[in-house]
Amino acid sequence: MKKIIGIILAAMLLVTCAVTVVSADNDITVLVNEKAVEFDVVPQIINERTMVPLRAIFEALGATVGWDDATKTVTSELSGVKISLAIGSNQLYVNGTAKEIDVPAMIIDERTLVPVRAISEAFGCEVGWDGETKTVSITFITPEEAEKIAAELKAAEEAKKKAEEEEAKKKADEEAEKDAIKVEGEALLTIPLVNCTEKAFVMENGIAVTTGAANAAGQKDPIVTFGATLFKDIDAGKFKRIRVGLYYNKNEISDPKPEIYFITPEAGWAASRRVEGKAITEADEKGVVVYEFDCSANAEWTGTISNVRFDPFNDTRKFGISFIQILP
Repeated sequence: MKKIIGIILAAMLLVTCAVTVVSADNDITVLVNEKAVEFDVVPQIINERTMVPLRAIFEALGATVGWDDATKTVTSELSGVKISLAIGSNQLYVNGTAKEIDVPAMIIDERTLVPVRAISEAFGCEVGWDGETKTVSITFITPEEAEKIAAELKAAEEAKKKAEEEEAKKKADEEAEKDAIKVEGEALLTIPLVNCTEKAFVMENGIAVTTGAANAAGQKDPIVTFGATLFKDIDAGKFKRIRVGLYYNKNEISDPKPEIYFITPEAGWAASRRVEGKAITEADEKGVVVYEFDCSANAEWTGTISNVRFDPFNDTRKFGISFIQILP
């Protein structure tokens, strides 16, 4: 009888050893972001899984630590991830979803030990194992680091976008230099008014503006001539379009119908040498509408153009010019 009992006990011991293999290993090192974690109870190798004291590893990760003594359940939270693990259970709950683990949490030497890989990966950490040095490496990004990285990425993206915009603007400016002669508003201050007023243009909000007045014949016809300043000896074969940025008050003038007249050294001003403008943009934030004049549509636009006159509208209202372009 004693012999039978002995055999049974031996068999039970063998089964137990096959199921749970436990060994304390003082040589195991756990690194969190390359910093060694200090434990008051040495890590255990249980069924080929590294078990570590939960409080030390949670605090190293920056996670909260909670304990429900009634249910013997460990709880923790890190960066919005909540986990819970009951002593002796093979179920790890991550934000309420159960996950099967090989080795349950257990109490050894009055300390709760948890599987370091399962816990760390539940928090989104990367876990590595070096068998030669017996080192567990845990890598994760802290909320502060994540915020810093996000800010750096955003700044880099904004810098890239700004550089691209500047490069695009540079190319556009280079093309404009090739295809057009552009005169900014400041240069328009010296352009005289003919049969209109002796008042000079003044700058308002980056636009050269003036107010037309009746001419000597009493006609309401504000005009501007550009010949001596901008349009002297233009090659009509090379430059065929003119664009003008015209400012006017739409509440006062609904459809200005601007026109351009031109002369050559051989022929003076005449109704036949006239081109009507067409609006090619809506009014911008300053109230400027871009008008284009297709001078090539007029058969008399040939040879050398010695002067150009701009008629914004038949009225004495205030008007302005933001830019002038001569285009191929």
